[in-house]
Amino acid sequence: MLWILLVLIIILLPFTAPLSYKFKGRFKEDINFTARVGWLFNLISIEYIYSPEATSLRIRPSFIKKRAETKEAKKTDEKVGIDFNIGAVLENPYINSAVSAVVKLLKKLYKKIKPKYFKVKGTIGLGDPCSTGQFIGLYEACSNAAGLRSAIDLKGDYEQSIHDVDIDISGRFSLISIIIPFIWFVTRHEIRDFKAYSKGRENDNFEQKSS
Repeated sequence: MLWILLVLIIILLPFTAPLSYKFKGRFKEDINFTARVGWLFNLISIEYIYSPEATSLRIRPSFIKKRAETKEAKKTDEKVGIDFNIGAVLENPYINSAVSAVVKLLKKLYKKIKPKYFKVKGTIGLGDPCSTGQFIGLYEACSNAAGLRSAIDLKGDYEQSIHDVDIDISGRFSLISIIIPFIWFVTRHEIRDFKAYSKGRENDNFEQKSS
């Protein structure tokens, strides 16, 4: 019985272990930031440090090889025509239902992965008093609407062009906490109906081209 319990723990541990993330940076004359992601209680972690002088990538455990790949985009001279009617899209009940399900999924995912700590503080000056005032007004309206007024503290400098901002963001979530919303999403009747609708359209288009 004990070994069964141990096997279950080993199987479930990767899905229930917290995945933590942290971003801390300063944007002044130069950009400096540190981004870190840790998993399995930080037994596996990736840390990227950027500064104008140097950049570094640290991966733990060390046996994981750092690998960089560059892929060239395929070029084609073939011209593709797109027939897109926004009015028809907005009036389509299948598409509207699918978009509504996607929005609900994004809300669920955000609730699971949203930062536990979020702080932005600094001074912004666009070099023009009018533009700076418009930016600060827009920022205050958006931050109040999003409920982030206490987390974001930006002040305007109306005399010079300056950007001196400190950003500190951190949070944690488990893989299973984001798998569950995806399971909810793929089993929604809106998505099944949209797949059936899309498949029906493809079959109709194929029959029209064949005839």
